[in-house]
Amino acid sequence: MKSFFKEFADFLKQGNLIEIASGLLLATAFKDLVTAFSDSFIMPFINKLLGFTKGVDSYFTVFDMKFEYGIFISSFISFIIIGFVLFTIVKSYNKFIIKNKEEAAQVESELSVLKDIKKLLEDQKKES
Repeated sequence: MKSFFKEFADFLKQGNLIEIASGLLLATAFKDLVTAFSDSFIMPFINKLLGFTKGVDSYFTVFDMKFEYGIFISSFISFIIIGFVLFTIVKSYNKFIIKNKEEAAQVESELSVLKDIKKLLEDQKKES
């Protein structure tokens, strides 16, 4: 039982877990920011365009059931904004990684050529 808790403590101390937790906290804060932006700046235009009078609190009732479509529309807009931002971040990251891999491969090939030249020069020196 003691090894179980030691293993659990080691798991909690891993760097990846801390990075994931930090990313989750930042993502949650970003989601709140985007939702506030959507509710404050985008939804008024949509409400005016579609004729909604209550904004985010827009709803309709059927058989005494309340369907809050304003909240859904606001959440959908927030989802689209967050998805677009994440897409651009991942695309930029992948472009950066590919560029670095290509540069590393180029340096590696240049280093290989230089090693071959060095070996040829050493062989010529031995023959002389």
